[in-house]
Amino acid sequence: MSVETYNVIDVLVLVVLLFNLVLGAFRGAIWQVLRVASIVLGIWAAIHYSQDFLALWPSSLGLDPEAAPLVSQVVVFLSVYLVMYGVTSLVKGLVDKIKLGWLDRWMGAVIGVLKGCFFCAVVLYLQFTPLGKLGAFEDQLYGNPDKGLPPSTANRFFLQVMKERIDRVVPDEVKSKVHDMRDDFERRLVEPRPK
Repeated sequence: MSVETYNVIDVLVLVVLLFNLVLGAFRGAIWQVLRVASIVLGIWAAIHYSQDFLALWPSSLGLDPEAAPLVSQVVVFLSVYLVMYGVTSLVKGLVDKIKLGWLDRWMGAVIGVLKGCFFCAVVLYLQFTPLGKLGAFEDQLYGNPDKGLPPSTANRFFLQVMKERIDRVVPDEVKSKVHDMRDDFERRLVEPRPK
């Protein structure tokens, strides 16, 4: 594929994937997995234990009763996150000590690329929202022969993957709406946009 067939979306997807590859290799798999686990665990703890923490909160601090639940959730989340940060540092140090750093970095690069793919898929999914109807965004996604813009290769791949898997993930009651939307986007990729 020659350089002139790429558009802005394709270049941005490549930049995001390369950035996540390098960042993942630098940080390593353990750091990435435990960091995500600390966020998930922190959110879970904030949801389930903020009321218990709020009951222990001293009323002498003069906290606004309306803000107290939110402050309690933030304190619980940050507490869990900081504890997990310490655990992450200990595990990372252990891995480096037993000379598995190369494996950690290689797996980190793989996880980084997967995170980049997920991020790009979420951004490309925006075409199914009203934001996808913006002219410049639409031109980059589907191409515009009048402006000499080719359709996005990354978006074509994304739509193909969505098309192949859509029946497995969409509930039966909304399948007809999704199929109509999919056919509309498929038509946009094949037919030039009206002037």
